Amino acid sequence: MNRRLTEGDAATCDNVEASIDDHLGEISLPILYVASAGGDGAYGYHMLTLADTDITKFNVQLLPDEQRALDFGHADLFLATDAQKLVWKPILDWLVAHR
Repeated sequence: MNRRLTEGDAATCDNVEASIDDHLGEISLPILYVASAGGDGAYGYHMLTLADTDITKFNVQLLPDEQRALDFGHADLFLATDAQKLVWKPILDWLVAHR
């Protein structure tokens, strides 16, 4: 887990070498990026630019940007009472559209 966090953070910095993104350009399958605005949110968008494929970004955001710390969090993707509607139904819809 620590390596993923370290490499993920390094991949978003221009002056730090990270290996986590070395092979993203080889991905040929569609990618669905699911995030929460109170978690990683749009911070992962940079990594998506390294893959040359069909990419869909899905970021659950319920509050304005300035209230990010209070917004839908990474654990809410699984634990929130409205996760089925806000997260899992859109994932299912994307999967059906990409079969």
